[in-house]
Amino acid sequence: MGRRMPYVVQLPESFAAYNSEDPDARRDFQSYPLVVVLHGWDADECALLPALSGMATWHGIVLLYPTMEGDGGWFNSPIRPDYRYEDMVMGEIVPHVLRNYPVHTDGARHAITGFSMGGQGALMYAIKHPHAFGAVGSISGILDIRLHAGKWGMHQMLGAALLDGRPNPVYTRYSITAGFADALPAIQARSSLFILIEAGRQDFAYADAQRFVEKLDALNVRYEAELDHDGHHSFAYFQSRIHRHIERLVRAIQLD
Repeated sequence: MGRRMPYVVQLPESFAAYNSEDPDARRDFQSYPLVVVLHGWDADECALLPALSGMATWHGIVLLYPTMEGDGGWFNSPIRPDYRYEDMVMGEIVPHVLRNYPVHTDGARHAITGFSMGGQGALMYAIKHPHAFGAVGSISGILDIRLHAGKWGMHQMLGAALLDGRPNPVYTRYSITAGFADALPAIQARSSLFILIEAGRQDFAYADAQRFVEKLDALNVRYEAELDHDGHHSFAYFQSRIHRHIERLVRAIQLD
């Protein structure tokens, strides 16, 4: 996007063996699965770190936290050539991490998840880049942006929600439920992509999750969902769910 963007990588304690000068330690070293975590609107690459403290060591994974600045989402804007977060994350940051950290290069050993707009981004990336991930999750994800068209500055990146009094079709194309989900049957026919959806009943994004799982049922797409519990759209809710959430994603990509 023409500028430097920060990101955070969390490594397990066993990474010390990879950095060791002992050739035997380096020779016996095993690469790690990669889990990408996308934050929500009005946050940054450090926002979710406290909730995932110790997870890299506990599960033997590398955690990657990209950043998204300002309004909008994790997509490429069709009207702003300088706003291309999909290109940045999938075209620059993830390849950089694969080149420079001891992670598996096989996409089946990678997972991606996110909170709020990060959940939208995680599913969008997993669907648009089907060879890059073996598992995808969403916690309180904004999975049907048509329901939230006036929020989070999305009109600056996608255009007005209404054009001549009619819904802007861009919002349908960028909706996980209405747009991207139709590709999932073909993706699962070629791979075993694991899908995990979570939202609490008091969450304003609960309707997004309901619509999405209804669409998955209609498409006969395999998934797991946790929607039968209380929870608001908050960091406290994310923190209460993320450990078990990551554990299930990691289990799905541990192919050995």
